[in-house]
Amino acid sequence: MTHQHRTRAQREEAFHRACCYHEAAHAVFALKAVGGSVCYVEVNRDWDNPYAGNCRVEVFFGGGYADHWRNALFCMVGRLAEVRVGWRALQTWDEFIDELALENDPETLEIYKCLEAMASDQLSETGDPEDEYDAATADADQALDEMWPEITAVADALMERGYLDGGEVERMVAAAEADGEDA
Repeated sequence: MTHQHRTRAQREEAFHRACCYHEAAHAVFALKAVGGSVCYVEVNRDWDNPYAGNCRVEVFFGGGYADHWRNALFCMVGRLAEVRVGWRALQTWDEFIDELALENDPETLEIYKCLEAMASDQLSETGDPEDEYDAATADADQALDEMWPEITAVADALMERGYLDGGEVERMVAAAEADGEDA
């Protein structure tokens, strides 16, 4: 069912679900991929607010290629989680650039800054932000594959409660990891 054919209530519920998965992906990635800590993660049901969620993490990103890479992936996993739950389509480079030009979204701008920094780094194979975007998208998608059970556990709790503190997120991630090891 496309967005146009959904009722307002269905669109709001789909938006809420996408926000929960978006923020859960940030939280789990911060814990598992970059060794950060989660202060809290929250979502609200404000349909008119494009920033209906927030994930407050403590992560240190320096200035080298690897840190720009991790920061780009940290930002991208939220968007890709939205793709997985059917809220948005996977963006091509041109669509990403169009969004950058048309919207005042801090996350889009942060991804672009990281891609530019990576492309200008001597470790870049091509020096092209578009190539960095394609590679980062593939790596972020792979990270989602590896962390999806944990992301789902956190997203499900967010859908139910709307707010989780860092300790709750850590316990959910540990429980989901343990369940995966037992399977």
